[in-house]
Amino acid sequence: MDWLEELAAALEEGRCLHRPDGMDDRHSWPVLTGSQGLTWVDPRDPRLFPDG
Repeated sequence: MDWLEELAAALEEGRCLHRPDGMDDRHSWPVLTGSQGLTWVDPRDPRLFPDG
């Protein structure tokens, strides 16, 4: 799967990227926002989910 297909799948499924070397980039998730467009977030950031 090429990089754009993997990026689209990660966005669609709400998950991290699966890198070509088989590792997951668990701390950098692609997301689409209304103000920034495509950006990368760390799902451990408490500002993203203030209620847990």
